[in-house]
Amino acid sequence: MSQIMKAYMSVFLLLLLTAVSEGIFTGYLQVLSAQDMHAAVIKEMENSHFYHEVVKECFEQTEEKGYRLEITMYKKDGTTQKITSGEAAPEDTKEVMGADVRMEFAYTNTFLQIRQPHILSGYAG
Repeated sequence: MSQIMKAYMSVFLLLLLTAVSEGIFTGYLQVLSAQDMHAAVIKEMENSHFYHEVVKECFEQTEEKGYRLEITMYKKDGTTQKITSGEAAPEDTKEVMGADVRMEFAYTNTFLQIRQPHILSGYAG
């Protein structure tokens, strides 16, 4: 009789461990995907020198994935411009010398009932 209880408990613990591990691995993949998207946005903006069409496209790509993008552009005269949508991207970016790129994404784990917003921040120069 004790062998049956030990076997049942072993199977139960193994299933529990599998479910928790799957949730952690899925969360890791969510964070990895968000980091890749954030790095791609920064790279595209740097390579295009903040061209307004590229900035609009970056906003579209992040919205498709369910992320929220916020860009603060730093100009040579010391002023800043915060952009929260693709339509707000400036046409003239000759004076832009860098940008702070912040992307918000949600970390979710359905098994553990976790949903937390996280922000990735990086500088495009």
